[in-house]
Amino acid sequence: MLELSIRLLFAGFVFMLSAWLGAPDLGIAWKLSLFVGAYAGIGHLIETRKGRIKALSAGYAICDAATILFLGSGLHQTQGLALCAILPAIYANRAHRVSLWATLPAVAALTLMAGAVSTGGTPPLGIYFIALAMVGAAFLLKDNQSTHLQPQSNHIEIHMPKAAAEIDADAFLLLRENFRKMRERYVELEKASHKDHALAELFSCKIPSAANFHTKIAEKIATLCGADSVAIYTLSQFGNRMVVRGTAGTSQPAVEDSSYAVDLTQATRQITDKIELSARAMLADSDRSKVATVLLMQDSKVFGMLNIFHTEWNTLLEAKRLAEELAPSLSWIIHENHKKSTFDRRLHEMEILYETAAISTGSTNRHDLAERITRRLAGVVSADFVGTYLLEDGVPQLVSHCGVEVPCLDCMSFSTGGGFEGWLNAGAPEVAVFHPADDQRCETELLLRKRIGGFFIMPLQFEEKPFGFMVAASRASGTLEVGDLSALRAISCEFAQAVCRIELPNDVASGLVTPTAFQGLAGGTRPGCIIYFELLKQQQLKEVCEPQAVREGLRAFSLRLRGKLTAGGAATQKAGGDFMAFLPNTSSDFATSWANDVAATASMIGVATATGKKTIPLAFRARVAELTRQSNEVLHTSAA
Repeated sequence: MLELSIRLLFAGFVFMLSAWLGAPDLGIAWKLSLFVGAYAGIGHLIETRKGRIKALSAGYAICDAATILFLGSGLHQTQGLALCAILPAIYANRAHRVSLWATLPAVAALTLMAGAVSTGGTPPLGIYFIALAMVGAAFLLKDNQSTHLQPQSNHIEIHMPKAAAEIDADAFLLLRENFRKMRERYVELEKASHKDHALAELFSCKIPSAANFHTKIAEKIATLCGADSVAIYTLSQFGNRMVVRGTAGTSQPAVEDSSYAVDLTQATRQITDKIELSARAMLADSDRSKVATVLLMQDSKVFGMLNIFHTEWNTLLEAKRLAEELAPSLSWIIHENHKKSTFDRRLHEMEILYETAAISTGSTNRHDLAERITRRLAGVVSADFVGTYLLEDGVPQLVSHCGVEVPCLDCMSFSTGGGFEGWLNAGAPEVAVFHPADDQRCETELLLRKRIGGFFIMPLQFEEKPFGFMVAASRASGTLEVGDLSALRAISCEFAQAVCRIELPNDVASGLVTPTAFQGLAGGTRPGCIIYFELLKQQQLKEVCEPQAVREGLRAFSLRLRGKLTAGGAATQKAGGDFMAFLPNTSSDFATSWANDVAATASMIGVATATGKKTIPLAFRARVAELTRQSNEVLHTSAA
């Protein structure tokens, strides 16, 4: 198409030149223009149907040379333009591999003819020399009809393939498309191979039982992605903070104890940008602005993230890209491990509760029992420090612990004072601090200096005054969860009951009894207090919850109530779901505080609805009645 356009423009230029300047003569000019347009159009039709062939290219070269020569004849400049007539032949040879012997002899003959027309007789002597030079050029110029590559070896000759013009166009396009598909498929297979290898490495962390699963996963991610350090975070139980679970590499202490407040209602980019800015602010000046965040999602919900650190930006971005490819599978592995660890922790908790009841018969004092229980409790609660304190002459003494001691009570203040004395004077309540910055009782600056991110304090008592307390603390904020609190509460209650059985063998708590046995215990001669727990929302529980789920919730509350009983106390369940408890030899103030504490802990027991999409917490209203000796005699008489 380009050559056709050039020839048509040339034909029009010759005609316009003749019309404006009168040279060449108009009678010659329109014939030349018509000739050029005719052979250009015919050649284009042939090229469209059969493609470009050598004969057509040779014809083009000869016709172009004839046009140039006869234009020179019309301008009386045959000798001047004769040398230009050889150019089409050379172009055809170089571009379309047309042999010079097929074009130059014909061009030489046309040169003699044009010279004769120009002079009207015998051509001048110069024209003869030019024609002879054209024939000699066929000998001197290199013919591009066939090309050979001569390697250094004299015994091997490699021939170039045939020209692309001789290959079928459809076959060539099909071959090129197949090659493109094969190349894309190869790239996909290479990426899949790398990804499968990385997943196999990650899954190997899931098979053996490692001391810290998240730390091992972080080490694998750092190795596979080429990062300096990696930190793994999961969402806290309240869904508002990302809590560190494991780190690998040259991470700083600030990263190992870090947790980040998140708002999951924001866009993904907003969450990652906010976390990256917070992480950079925590690092040293030399490591700032070199952290990337990758979110982990399960069932289209964010439940964790990765923080990747590196000193070079290019390497960091490549590590982030690789981590994003592994994120879906990594999310599934971490999520499945979380479910398994939760089940294992519950099973271990049940084992400890059973062991507490079993080994109490072999223990001779509270110190021995504390050592046995504390060591096993460290495997249930995900804390950095677990310890048991017993009061000796009114002063708490650490008798058994796992981890470095954390002085939690020293960093708290109550309405009755600060530290241990203030806690004891406030009635020795349970303390659960998940995030110290949100608790007004905590001295935040002191907790930050001592690297305390959360802690639980559970009193140990079977009388009005506690004989000790258990502590579980963690360096990172948000690490301790409600499940850890429930396990610590249940074990501390069983611990207190076991100490009661050891030290008061003749006044052992009666525990859960039948209504008839409860009436006999409460109707005796011992003074004390009766507490009535009225179950609220009974109609709602009957309408939206399965009866079996309600019974399981009440059973869980009865076990919690039994663990809270003082020495010689008893509890029973009535037909409608209400409970009654008897605390002998206790004052009304202590019984009221005790009842409110038990009723408050009941709200942590949820009853699943029939659809399973919602849970309803149990709620009880506590009423306290103090029994004196006279009221006991009246109760006993009425029972008889």
